[in-house]
Formats: sequence, structure tokens, C-alpha cells
Amino acid sequence: TELTINDITENPKHLQILELEAAQLPRSLDDTTASVINAGYANSAKLAPELAIAKEDNTSPYVNIIAAREEDKDNPTYKKFVQIFQSQPVKDYILENCKGNLEPAW
Repeated sequence: TELTINDITENPKHLQILELEAAQLPRSLDDTTASVINAGYANSAKLAPELAIAKEDNTSPYVNIIAAREEDKDNPTYKKFVQIFQSQPVKDYILENCKGNLEPAW
């Protein structure tokens, strides 16, 4: 379920909350006090992970998953893809290139 500003039921600190497109969030940092930025956009914008005031770990319900239809779950090509994706070289690539903005969840 996608939440919007209309789902906020209380704002006791009277924060001004703006909705922006996800791709615009990194560029909005100079004009905002804080922003909730998807890890992929933070990484693309080369934001340093230590700038984060909070981060989800790999137990987040929003961790990316590889999924297939029930009838395709045993497809050997898909199984091979998962095996390759969850390999040490891919894990090393993520750790080296995403600098803590993205974490392998396997």
C-alpha cells in the first residue's frame, strides 16, 4: 500500500511535509531539513551513507526480492539467475560500489 501525505493523522511538531518525486529527493537536500530517500537514488546521487540519520537494515519489508509466477518457480534459467545474483562477486560489487547505501540481503 502506498502512503501519501493524506495518511498523516497527527503532526504535533507542525512539520511542513512536501511530497516530491523520488528522483528529486537527493537534489532537494539543500532546500529541506531532512528527506526520506530510497537507497537506489541515494547511491546514484553519491550521497555518503554517514549522512543518513536513519537507515533500514536488510530485515526491512521493502528489501528487493526476485520473484516468479508459481508456474515458473522451477524454471532452470531463473534458478541460475538467482544463483549468480546471490554470489560473492555480486555481493562484493554491491559492498564496494554502493558504499553502505545498499546492503546485500542474502
